[in-house]
Amino acid sequence: MATDARAKITIVGLKQAKEGFRFLHEGPCKECEGCRLFQVCMMNLEPKRVYQVVEVREKVFPCPFHEEGARVVKVVEPELQVAIDRRYVFPQGIITYTPQDCDEGDCEHYTHCVPHGLKAGDKGKIVAIIGPLQCRSERSLVLVSLRRMGEELSRSSL
Repeated sequence: MATDARAKITIVGLKQAKEGFRFLHEGPCKECEGCRLFQVCMMNLEPKRVYQVVEVREKVFPCPFHEEGARVVKVVEPELQVAIDRRYVFPQGIITYTPQDCDEGDCEHYTHCVPHGLKAGDKGKIVAIIGPLQCRSERSLVLVSLRRMGEELSRSSL
């Protein structure tokens, strides 16, 4: 899990406001235009990143997108399980992420090879090595738990 220093405050629908809930932030939708909560709700998060709710607050707001309303939460970017070429896997290693070039969309490991929430060139720290993957394309891949490092963190950690 990411440290509390990287936590962000945002707003999610009441049904999603549960500790442990993960979501891919897609950015604002049409219903968000002109909302007085736009900055805290949408602009605190980076589009195309995965976030996990770590704390649910009491404050609830009406929301045109979430019919039941929306609640203030604290979120972090969680560690993601990712397939990495065996050559780059070592405990606590800091890597530059490269998604696997894979067309096997029906493969059981596809979501690990081309995961949501990471982009080519992201810096990440290998937090745990889970084990080897059986790849249809006979690549030598290892499943790891990876924590994305923000720009400010990756510069100071290298």
